[in-house]
Amino acid sequence: MKARCNTREWPRNAWFAIAFATAVFFASSCAESATVRSIASGRPGLSVILIEGRLDGGETLSLEALVSKLPLSTTIAVVLNSPGGALFEGMKLGRFFHHARIPTFVLGYGGVCASACAIAFLGGRDRDGRPSRTKMFNSNLGFHQFRRDHGTDPNKKFSKANI
Repeated sequence: MKARCNTREWPRNAWFAIAFATAVFFASSCAESATVRSIASGRPGLSVILIEGRLDGGETLSLEALVSKLPLSTTIAVVLNSPGGALFEGMKLGRFFHHARIPTFVLGYGGVCASACAIAFLGGRDRDGRPSRTKMFNSNLGFHQFRRDHGTDPNKKFSKANI
């Protein structure tokens, strides 16, 4: 006897498998996504905001929402601890830090700010608009290294016009 494939059963099982795989993917993605939260500074008039985790998008909006609830006289500082993520989100965060004149810090004692986070870090400014970026003790700040490949022949000479 031949085994029969139940054609009515397959689509239901396939959709279940796809839904399960999607749920696992989003659950793992959400676990890694950055959180934006206020932490106790111990000083009145100072709000310290921690951005921690992978920059997947939406962190700038979360930060703007948090900052909009603070009194205008509040001094704001942002501490970063992120392996990076979406380049455009890092650029948006950096622009927000720059325009809102928010100083940036890399979390100390093993904290990391790399890739898109490092781009955001560069936007840090003080109240007078001067650069204000601080790498805390024993933290890591990482930028990408770029290399231009001029071809595979190492003996080929290039002129200014070629480059």
